[in-house]
Amino acid sequence: MSNTNTIPPLEIRLQVLSAVDHAPGNSIRARIQSVATRTFVDSRSDKSYQFTWRTISTWLYRFKNTVLPHSIIKPVVIKTPTVKFNPMN
Repeated sequence: MSNTNTIPPLEIRLQVLSAVDHAPGNSIRARIQSVATRTFVDSRSDKSYQFTWRTISTWLYRFKNTVLPHSIIKPVVIKTPTVKFNPMN
């Protein structure tokens, strides 16, 4: 296990969030608790990480509320002022 004071790399955090999507369970809570039993290994430093379900839940909440709303691209609507056209003039 790694030291509790070290912040895991972004790649590990994204692996954990991806594992929540693919974990067995009928609810998000069950999936998070399933992932909390796993150990994740950083391929660069060979450190192993295991996270509590509360940590994973916090990451998932932050990811859904900060990353996902910005990734949804809304169509740009350009409204031009209407010009009245009078064919008599």
